[in-house]
Amino acid sequence: LCEAAGAPPTDRLVRRLVARGLARWQDRGDGWSFAHGLLRESVELRARAAGRLRDHHERCAALLGGSPRPDVARRLALHLIRAGRPEEAMRPLLAALAEIQPPAEARRLVAPLLQEVEAGLRSAGVPDTARAWCHLDLHKARSLNDEGKLEEASAICDRMEEVAGRSEDPLLRGAALEAAKIARSGPDRT
Repeated sequence: LCEAAGAPPTDRLVRRLVARGLARWQDRGDGWSFAHGLLRESVELRARAAGRLRDHHERCAALLGGSPRPDVARRLALHLIRAGRPEEAMRPLLAALAEIQPPAEARRLVAPLLQEVEAGLRSAGVPDTARAWCHLDLHKARSLNDEGKLEEASAICDRMEEVAGRSEDPLLRGAALEAAKIARSGPDRT
């Protein structure tokens, strides 16, 4: 990311960060990363204060977008959302959801992933009539339905139908209505 931003760190600086436990070498031997989430948050706070946060997420998305590794999909989706490109985030989001297997693990991991995406959409100010919310709500409703939380799943479907009724996007209207129908007809409602 530093190199993509035109400010590559010196080898000496990276070695000092690693020696102090602030950074670590990547397992694959292709670079380094911060060792603590607080350091990443600090970088984001400085980028936000300088008016560069969206550009920061753009650069991260560009770097991650070329990765063939399936575990990168979640991070890519979040960076795309925060870069103001929520529609483009749906493909990696779906890939991240598809990587969560088996079903027991899926139940444990899907909800936090969906919460991260929801927080990203909210922080990016994505309007509730954007297609990204339709995708997110479909997965949330399905997940809740699978957990037997039928009232919560139904509330999301109701919201999807309400948004579809207000949307001027015919594709979104159709997708939201279809997604609500699909989510309502989960495995417990056949």
